[in-house]
Amino acid sequence: MSSRYFMDLTSFKHTLPPLQERVELGVLCEALGLKVGLEIGVQRAEFTREILEKWKSFEKMYLLDPWEAQTNYVDIANKNNDEHEKILRQAKKNVAPFQNAASDKIEFIRGYSNTKANMFDDLSLDYVYVDARHDYCGVSEDISLYWPKVSCGGILAGHDYLSADEVNFLTKKQNWALCGNGTIHLGAVRTAVNEFADRHKVQLMVTYRERYHFNSWYMRKTCNTGRQ
Repeated sequence: MSSRYFMDLTSFKHTLPPLQERVELGVLCEALGLKVGLEIGVQRAEFTREILEKWKSFEKMYLLDPWEAQTNYVDIANKNNDEHEKILRQAKKNVAPFQNAASDKIEFIRGYSNTKANMFDDLSLDYVYVDARHDYCGVSEDISLYWPKVSCGGILAGHDYLSADEVNFLTKKQNWALCGNGTIHLGAVRTAVNEFADRHKVQLMVTYRERYHFNSWYMRKTCNTGRQ
């Protein structure tokens, strides 16, 4: 599905524009003059490539993923380790056109988001996209850990704004109710994001025209409320 951008996204200073598809986040980052990004849950970096095609002035992109099999993770992205090695090689190929000669414009970080958060200073990331584990526990932890890392005026976003029941209706191959610690929570991504937005009193937006209904959520951080 191709997107057309009818709005001047630079006009949205305090509120967020409605976006049809998640690739438009790249257009938004460009319009807002954002420079440094992090994607959590990268897989083949196909979405990264789409974002960077639109976000032409980015200066640094971090790509964080363990690229290894995980326990208590019933998700189509959970492959065996040999397959993950192939996926990582493909990810590097997909973003190679955006890399610089020093190979430091795009940095691959292999590991888990909850152990790598201390790599980033608070307010140092302009754009963070969360697409790792989709269970309630994993999403809640990721957005809580990385919200402080988002800069004033920066964007925190993520994929698959769905509950476990909604995912089960769309596909029978995944169980997003199962947390990594073995507990069950049917809220999955949707409830984790809703609770966070309500707790921090931030505007929550959701894309509305994604294929297969796997929409993305996004919010913008302001630093004049004391809720950083």
